[in-house]
Amino acid sequence: MSGAQKLTVVLGGIAAGLATFITVEIAAGFLSVIVRLIEQYTKWFDLGEERNNWLGVVFLYWAVLPAIFIGAVVCARTIKSRWNH
Repeated sequence: MSGAQKLTVVLGGIAAGLATFITVEIAAGFLSVIVRLIEQYTKWFDLGEERNNWLGVVFLYWAVLPAIFIGAVVCARTIKSRWNH
């Protein structure tokens, strides 16, 4: 495998990991919207006026570490699978 091919494999793995990170964060944002709408319209649980305003930020904040971990795993597995070809 040439140097250019190795660079392409590594950059492809990084791109896959970054795309996974962004996807997990977007999913956390959608989940926060859904939870906030359920809370707002059903009143099943009360988050309080202050906490309800920050719910999206809290979901995104707590999703960062899992998103980093999942993105790193996807990056490593992508590089490993393409490196052997």
